[in-house]
Amino acid sequence: MKKLLVCLVLFVSLQVNAAVISLVPSTNNLDVGDMVTFDLIISQLAPGGTPSLSSFDINVNFSSAVLGIDTTDGDNDGVFDSINLDPSAQLDVLGQNINIFTTEILSAGVLRLFEFSLDLPADLNRLQATTFTLAQFQMNAVHAGISALFLSVNSLSDSNFGALDFTTENTLVTVQGGPNPVPEPSIIWIFSVVLAVGLAKCLRQKNLQVSRK
Repeated sequence: MKKLLVCLVLFVSLQVNAAVISLVPSTNNLDVGDMVTFDLIISQLAPGGTPSLSSFDINVNFSSAVLGIDTTDGDNDGVFDSINLDPSAQLDVLGQNINIFTTEILSAGVLRLFEFSLDLPADLNRLQATTFTLAQFQMNAVHAGISALFLSVNSLSDSNFGALDFTTENTLVTVQGGPNPVPEPSIIWIFSVVLAVGLAKCLRQKNLQVSRK
C-alpha cells in the first residue's frame, strides 16, 4: 500500500511539473471552403531557468478527408508557406537565424513539425518565455465531417537535450456542408413567366384592335 501511494504521489508530481502541449483552433465549426488557423502552444516551462525548450518534433494527426493543408514552399526553406514555426522566436532568443527546422507530410493526415535550437542552454534558460507558440498553421475545410486532431510527440528536449515530461491537449473541428447554392430556376417557374408574358402580349394586341374599331 505504501509503495502504491509513493508511485501515485510521484506520478502526480510529474504531471504537475510537466510541460503542456496544446492545439488550439481559431474556431471549431466551419463550412466547406473555410480556413481555420491552429496554434500549437507549449506552456508550464520554468520562468528564467530549467526546464526550457531546445527542440521539438511533433506530428499533428488529422482527417485528410475533412481538412487539407497547402504544402507550397515558395522560398524553399523547408517550411510550408502555410506554417509559421516558432513565430515569437523563443527557440532563437538571440535572433541568429541558424536553427534547423522542417515541415512535411509523412502520410495522408499526418503533418510533422520540427525545430532544433542552436542557442546556448544558458541563453534559453534566461530568455525563453514560459508559454509560447511552437507553430501556427492554416488548414482548409475540404469536405463535410468531423476531424479529430491529436498530437504525437516524437521528442521534446530541454536546453541540455534531456527529455521533457509533457502532457497533450488535443482538439476537433466540425465542417458543415457549406453555404446553400443559389437555386436554379425550375421548369415550372420558367413556363409560368413565358405564359404570363405571352398572355400580356395577347391582351395588348386585343386592346389595340378594339381601340382601332
